[in-house]
Amino acid sequence: MFNFHTHTQIKDAIINIDDKSLFPLKKRYYYSIGNHPWHNQFTINEIEKFLKNNPQIIAIGECGIDKIKQQLDVETQIEVLKKQIYLSEKFQLPVILHIVKGFNEIIKLKKEIKPKQPWIIHGFNAYKQTQALIDAEFYFSLGKALLTNNKLQHAIALIPLNRIFFETDDKDVEIEKIYTLVANLLNIKIEILIQQINKNLTSIFNGKLVRTS
Repeated sequence: MFNFHTHTQIKDAIINIDDKSLFPLKKRYYYSIGNHPWHNQFTINEIEKFLKNNPQIIAIGECGIDKIKQQLDVETQIEVLKKQIYLSEKFQLPVILHIVKGFNEIIKLKKEIKPKQPWIIHGFNAYKQTQALIDAEFYFSLGKALLTNNKLQHAIALIPLNRIFFETDDKDVEIEKIYTLVANLLNIKIEILIQQINKNLTSIFNGKLVRTS
């Protein structure tokens, strides 16, 4: 059961690089790197250098827009995000997005940029925005909130199965619980769900999920 976004160094997952202490990266593990909207922990040049030298990094992020906890003003967050989107397109890597109260802005930005690489909303729990994000062709990664949020559980039926992933983020939850719940909600066998997620991974990573030598 693949874990799309986590802060724990485990296999069968995309591990978020929080700071430089994770380097050197482990072989045969997968990582993402980016500047969280709360702070700029890396320069853009550093991120580009890490991408060139570490094939284990398979995604940009988490990065995005957060209007609640604004260590940086929204305009600055968007400018930093645009630079990371440029790297996403240059290196042909998906973008893992942290979006809080910024869905209008991120939808507008996607329409303006028209990216070729997939954009995935991680930790998705804004069920009211589900259809707008589907229409704008975003992908979704859902985590612990799904276990207790009934409205989010109803919204998951709207999301196309070929645009969905699951994660633990930094929460104390087993990824198996999330897969099991979703299989029950959608009334499908968990083996079918796992198979579909694997297809989704193959699709957004162009069949090149394994980039390590």
